[in-house]
Amino acid sequence: MKKGLPLYQIERCFLGTNEKFGDGSHKLYVNGAYRGDTPLGKLMHDFSCTNASDMYYEMLADGTITLEKIAEFVDLSIEEVKKLKANQTI
Repeated sequence: MKKGLPLYQIERCFLGTNEKFGDGSHKLYVNGAYRGDTPLGKLMHDFSCTNASDMYYEMLADGTITLEKIAEFVDLSIEEVKKLKANQTI
C-alpha cells in the first residue's frame, strides 16, 4: 500500500456513492515492512529475523506462538484473530 501504516483495513463499497457494501466482508492487511516502536512493529521485526537472538519476543524465538498471543500483539480479540485465520488473511 506504501502509506507507512502498520495496518490497512479494507471494506467493499459502491464506487458511485462510496457507501459500504455491507456484506460483512472485511480484510485486514498487515504491513510486513512496518518497524514502529509498537508491539506490531516489533512483531514484524521478529518475523523478518533470521537469528532468534535478535528477536524481541521470546515465544517467537523459541518457535511457539498461540492465536491468543498474536491477538495480544496486534490488539485484536481472539475471536477476530480466529475469523481472520478462518478467512486465511493471516
